[in-house]
Amino acid sequence: MLLAHLHPIIVHLTLTLGVGWCVWDVFWILSERKRGKNSGIKVKDPINLLEGLIILLIITIATGWIALSMKEREMGPGAVFPPGNTHGNIALLTLIILLLRFLIAQKARTVVANTQARPFPKPLVAFFSLLALSAFLITGILGERLVFHYGVTAEKSGTSQIHAHDISRALFKSRIRSSGSSRPTDTLKNPGSIPMAIRSSADI
Repeated sequence: MLLAHLHPIIVHLTLTLGVGWCVWDVFWILSERKRGKNSGIKVKDPINLLEGLIILLIITIATGWIALSMKEREMGPGAVFPPGNTHGNIALLTLIILLLRFLIAQKARTVVANTQARPFPKPLVAFFSLLALSAFLITGILGERLVFHYGVTAEKSGTSQIHAHDISRALFKSRIRSSGSSRPTDTLKNPGSIPMAIRSSADI
């Protein structure tokens, strides 16, 4: 298995764990005041999972950059794929935010050991978690566009590469331009209405 194929496998686990951890962390921060009032609410500290999430995100980013480099090499010498670079940069920003959140957690442990140290304000800590959550959602949306809009994971057969949404759009237009009928069977009865690029493609 190529290293590039590891990215789409591991990225779903990273996004799921990342979004879940951020929501859990925000809930833990907001419920800390109630726990101080002995309300009986017991929420486990999510910081124990932060180290594992950071390591998993590092692996995801590394495999993603490998996949991007293979995509750009496939496009030709000196080719640049901006959507993939944006997706990778947002993921890198997410990692930086999580690292800052990890440093805040280490500072909090120092505060517990040293009563003279000043802790970080809780709104600031929650802001970092919400910022990480937003970054996870944005990079997930960009990844979805890379797959379904740009077709970066599609296998090519032959020299031509036509995306599925382009084929569907072309078939729809050919039905509209046919002899006044928009039934799907009209295109099948009249193969000449199908664009030459699609008829000559080995994917059909």
